[in-house]
Amino acid sequence: MARAQLIITPWQAACKAGFGWAMGNASANIDTGDTVIMVRNDNESRPFYIQAVGAGTEDKGEVVVHRVTATYTAAGTAITPVNMRPGFKVQTSELTCFGDESGNTQGDIIAKFGLSSVTTDENRDSKELVFNGGLILDPGQAVGLDIVGEPELVHGYIWGYFDIEDAS
Repeated sequence: MARAQLIITPWQAACKAGFGWAMGNASANIDTGDTVIMVRNDNESRPFYIQAVGAGTEDKGEVVVHRVTATYTAAGTAITPVNMRPGFKVQTSELTCFGDESGNTQGDIIAKFGLSSVTTDENRDSKELVFNGGLILDPGQAVGLDIVGEPELVHGYIWGYFDIEDAS
């Protein structure tokens, strides 16, 4: 009789080892041209693998996942990345993260997805796009989430990890 196997994904392994990170921005009031959330890989040698991005709003809009071009000075509200390791252990992130960010320029569009209009405060439309590590930020690169239509109440998040094998 065959036994069931549990396969640990790179995301799960990285979280368990303390290399998985979550960044979120909730209830942002985004002005035209602002980015809901932006994450930059500040590690000097290791790539950062994006596991998933998600966003939601009380109004219809289009979420745009994009690379950030060139060198820029991040502006907006600083967001502290949260380490996904089980249990409590303070760990410093090698990521820069800002919400309601206005210092970047939208580069290559990686993906787009639509959000429906929702009429009650209790129910906001929210969607997630899973990359399973397929969206890679090399050192110094950044990715952002914009919501076209600039609704008032939005949230956005980016989850990702540094590969355990890349750790030194």
